[in-house]
Amino acid sequence: MFATFLHNFYKMYPQYRYRDLWFSGESYAGHYIPYFATGIKDGRGAFRGLEDLKLRGLMIGNGWSHPLIQTQSWPEYGYNVGIIGWQERHYLEKLAAECGRAYVHHPLVNPNPLPTPNANNTHYRDVEREWRSDDPILVEMKEKPATRLPGADNPGRIHSAPLAVPQCNEIFETMLALSGSQNTGMINVYDVRLYDTTAGDVWPPAQKYIRAYLNRIDVRRALHALERYEWMECSGPVNRALGNDNMIATRPLLVRLMDQYGVPVLVYNGQFDLICNHVGTESYLSTMGAWSGLPDWLRARRAVWNVRGKIAGYVKASGPLTYLLVLGGSHMVPLDVPEQAYDMIRRFMTGRAYDDEYPEVDLPFTPTVPYIPGDTIPPGEEEMNAAIAESVNRLNAANVPPPQEDSTGSGHFLVYILGLVLLSSFLVYLYFHIPSKRSQYQNIDEQRDPYQSDALLYSNSNE
Repeated sequence: MFATFLHNFYKMYPQYRYRDLWFSGESYAGHYIPYFATGIKDGRGAFRGLEDLKLRGLMIGNGWSHPLIQTQSWPEYGYNVGIIGWQERHYLEKLAAECGRAYVHHPLVNPNPLPTPNANNTHYRDVEREWRSDDPILVEMKEKPATRLPGADNPGRIHSAPLAVPQCNEIFETMLALSGSQNTGMINVYDVRLYDTTAGDVWPPAQKYIRAYLNRIDVRRALHALERYEWMECSGPVNRALGNDNMIATRPLLVRLMDQYGVPVLVYNGQFDLICNHVGTESYLSTMGAWSGLPDWLRARRAVWNVRGKIAGYVKASGPLTYLLVLGGSHMVPLDVPEQAYDMIRRFMTGRAYDDEYPEVDLPFTPTVPYIPGDTIPPGEEEMNAAIAESVNRLNAANVPPPQEDSTGSGHFLVYILGLVLLSSFLVYLYFHIPSKRSQYQNIDEQRDPYQSDALLYSNSNE
């Protein structure tokens, strides 16, 4: 459908075809933006004929791009912001482990479902002809109320689109139940500073005005939205239709876009979002083993981003990838901190860096060896498997200290052996000549293991 829009937009407005094209979106945009961009760059299926578009960059806010990693971040984030306690976190982490095991074996759909091209390459409707008609459908819309799709009311939309892997969905549902109740209020999954009885279903408050505006006849005419169905922010049928896609990792597509096409990518996260929190985002970015730039990314320092002389967030950037943690932001960063969002977008589109200052403390580099079970790779991309292995090898090599030259040859080794002999002799002397000190404490309550308390906590009925 999006390819249809692009074909017809450039057909109707050819003067815009060779202008710079930027993609920006939040939340589930972490799924569809990588597919749109890959379709354009590859020229596959319905996107054939759009390869010449000047795709300049992708901006993904609080994106759902690696569901396995992100679902497993919920217990840690929930505990850190105080939604759950230690015992609840321990229980949810066991659910997360079950989620991981189920994810690997779940029959997910094709992770790269771009349509194959047909003979005449016309996978899109000619809406120009429809737009130039006398709009008979719009005339009918004025006389009849809008048709409501079955399930479109969608009360409690969080529960209407469960994750494709039920074990992963249970983590989320349990955390909501632990945070409160539908009578007194539960945590707002989009902003942990807020509570309401729907867990965020009616957030943001302006959505009721948006719904009324987009369903106005004049607005729909201007948007060429000729269908008679009422617009809703979240549609139950659409949610269910996309249900099999919601656990697919689109991270491999981001890797391709950066490595193969050099497309700049800005990933940003609001500080107070739960459902697509910064813990999960930073985890999936820091374990992109297939990305050739991962070693440099891991070595990059985290800097401070300022706006108008005040701290706006933190940045980590290397090569085509930039990650921003936006202070004061929730699931919808531009809604909460519009000035910071404007500066963020302006800098990205003009190529200006965000590293306004660096902390005085510079931590040593600690490489990680990425392995994420179930990380899907688009079919036909065998070379990405080799890239993963190569990246892991580079990371392992980076963790091995360089050999030090020994100017004295075997002399250091002999000194080391002599020191061990002297130390052993001294310990033997202490053992046999101070028996009273050795036995003094042996009858005091059997000397409890200092870690016994933690072991008891873990050996509860939840095991």
